This record gives sequence, structure tokens and C-alpha cells, in this order.
Amino acid sequence: SMLEPAQRQGTVRHKSVRLQGTRQWETVWQTLVEFAEAEGLCKVHMDLNVPWLEEGFHGTWQRSRLPDRLDRWSTALPIFADGRIAGRLDIAGPATDGQAIGAIAKLVELVDDLIPQIELLLTTPIPLEAVETSTESAETESAPVGLDAAQKKSALTSLSQ
Repeated sequence: SMLEPAQRQGTVRHKSVRLQGTRQWETVWQTLVEFAEAEGLCKVHMDLNVPWLEEGFHGTWQRSRLPDRLDRWSTALPIFADGRIAGRLDIAGPATDGQAIGAIAKLVELVDDLIPQIELLLTTPIPLEAVETSTESAETESAPVGLDAAQKKSALTSLSQ
């Protein structure tokens, strides 16, 4: 579905919303979430806004209890498309002795592996049939394919909570 409720899995909050478009960002997002869980990260946030392709996706995964700011590392990486910034990836992990550098190195490797997949999603034309099928399935779920400005703001507000 377009808007998935927060999934409470023990001490983790996980929300994702496709604001606009039909490309399969969930695949990239799920890879990031699985990495965060496996590496013991604190937070992953992906904000994708590609208006020239009518695509938008936001995902937030975060542990309920974050370490204090001084006890965690964080980084932000841009997501590029067509030579323009199309989004951002924000990640944080615990600043435990010796483990932070290893986690960051693995993160850089993962993002490097995801770049071709992201570029493929951004450059592959969506066949008209896929758009029509997506619209039809969205209508059967009573959810619009795109959101108006008020709905986007509401969805973003719920993600930041």
C-alpha cells in the first residue's frame, strides 16, 4: 500500500511512504533497513524527491532509544539523479570504540552497491501498462497514486514523529 503504518518491532519504529510515482523504491529501502538491523545502527532516513520524474519516497527506521548525541556518529549522503540532487540518506549509529569505523566502511560499500540500482530505477522508463496497473490497484485500495500538498505535509509530519 502507499502508506504503511508504523511497524513496532520491539524497540524499533519503521515507517515508509511513497508520496508519488510508481518506481520500486521499497527494494532499496528494505536493503537499507536490513543493513541497519544487522549492523546495530540507530537510525536510517531516506528522503527522495525527484519532481522531474514525478517520484517521491520517504522512509524512516529508528530505534526507540537513541544514544546521546555525543555517543553516536551520524552522516548524510546525497542521492544524485541526472546530475542533480534527488534525495538524501541520513544514518546514525552508536559510537562504540572500534566499531564505528567498520560500520561506516560497510555503509559506504552498501551505498556504492546500491548506486547502480538507484540509477536504474531513475533512468528506466515506466511502461504505460505499469502506470495504468498501478493506478488501477491504487484505486482498488482507495489510495491515490500522488498526494496533494496537504497530504504530503501530513505524511511527512507523521514520519518525523
